[in-house]
Amino acid sequence: MLRCTLDGGSMSALRGQLRLEGTLRERTADYLAQRILEGVWTAGQYLPPEGELIQQLGVSRTAYREALMRLQAQGLIEIRHGVGTRVTDRSREAVADSLGLMLRRRGDATADLLEARRVLETEAAALAAQRATDTDIVALDEALDAMRLPTTTPDEYTAGDLRFHIALVLASRNAVLAALAESLRSALHESIAATFAVDGRTTRRLQDHEQILEAVRRRDAPAARRAAGTHLDATEAMLRHLGRIVTREEAQQ
Repeated sequence: MLRCTLDGGSMSALRGQLRLEGTLRERTADYLAQRILEGVWTAGQYLPPEGELIQQLGVSRTAYREALMRLQAQGLIEIRHGVGTRVTDRSREAVADSLGLMLRRRGDATADLLEARRVLETEAAALAAQRATDTDIVALDEALDAMRLPTTTPDEYTAGDLRFHIALVLASRNAVLAALAESLRSALHESIAATFAVDGRTTRRLQDHEQILEAVRRRDAPAARRAAGTHLDATEAMLRHLGRIVTREEAQQ
């Protein structure tokens, strides 16, 4: 087990580095999170022993453990009872979980998701046309193979569709957009599967994706943006047909 340790200088400085605002639990959580985000404690490592940190931070065991629970909810750590506290990198999964709950709770969340996809995917397509590498274009092309072949199963087809959308955003070479796309992966897959149930493997669906890819290949950013928007127009029409999109007013009734 790879466990972090504190040298003498770090230990003596801990208590003074806690910010003054907020509850003791919040201040402790913020300090520990900052250390993780700064790379002092990296993914896969275990935090120093509980007793050691409690003593050096000058906090109660209760405040310390409540701080750890907060960090675990944020996806920064994993508490392993009887073993220790391990630094993780679940921030994207935590966002995805929260989005999944929101989509199940709110009747108008699908409409919000579609709006978010328009902002994310149309601009990502334009950026991909400007920045995509040869490897990115190969990934997009290979994702479409599952949609081109008539022998693929529905699960393989929708998985290929999802890979294309994720690969498109990755090709934008924007780390924030990529993180957002990954956090939306489950919601995207559900949306793709729902629309597939309406029209299956139509020529139009494949052509939408091919047009996006060809615009990226040609390095034509405006065309890529338009092609992505056209595809999302069709997606919206199918989701409305399924009754999956309602207005905010309808959701409140």
